[in-house]
Amino acid sequence: MPIHDFPFTTQRGIARPMLWVRVSTPEGTKRTSPLLAKIDTGADGCFFPADIADELDYKLDPEESVEVVSSIGTGFAYPPHKSTIEVLEMSADGLAGKRLRSIPNVPIYFVEKGTQFLLRTKGFLNRCVLTVDYLNQVFSLALRE
Repeated sequence: MPIHDFPFTTQRGIARPMLWVRVSTPEGTKRTSPLLAKIDTGADGCFFPADIADELDYKLDPEESVEVVSSIGTGFAYPPHKSTIEVLEMSADGLAGKRLRSIPNVPIYFVEKGTQFLLRTKGFLNRCVLTVDYLNQVFSLALRE
């Protein structure tokens, strides 16, 4: 189901293309509450704070973490865990609504001391047609089968 003319979300005075999502384990046995994630075309993987891995009962081994430097700062990321991302609608009041689509097998890197939820190319945007209209502060997203 395509998302057309989805409004930007304004945080701290800056309007950005963002989606409400929920993350679950591949088996669907654990899932998060709705999370507001920024669409970020500037890097390969999806990055979420490490405490989300705890919610999903993913085991993060400090011995496997590597230092990463990105536009959001420096931190330690763990190897990716394949997860399902559910894209949720945004209700009129700006909160998360019903599930629009599930995207399985998305590799998510969990970052220690991470504070942002970033939906990036590998596993997410490379499955979509994304149109961003900054002038009118809306975006459209068509997820491929």
